[in-house]
Amino acid sequence: MTGREIAHSLEISQQHYSRIENGHTKITVEHLFSIAFILGVKPKELLPNYKFSNEKEMIKAKQSLSAESIMPIKKSDMYPT
Repeated sequence: MTGREIAHSLEISQQHYSRIENGHTKITVEHLFSIAFILGVKPKELLPNYKFSNEKEMIKAKQSLSAESIMPIKKSDMYPT
């Protein structure tokens, strides 16, 4: 999956996603969980050395995340003509 596809799923620009990916912009807990969901991994796998300082925020974000809240990627979006 490309950065463009992930950005599209998060409804953010590819440039914004690139800044998150490169550490130039802080990632929100919601985006962290969404990216983990999209990639099929646990959030802690994306940040293996990070200790969550606010566990309540992490739990709240996880509870608010659902499959319906993530915009699906259409094949036509992946391979524009």
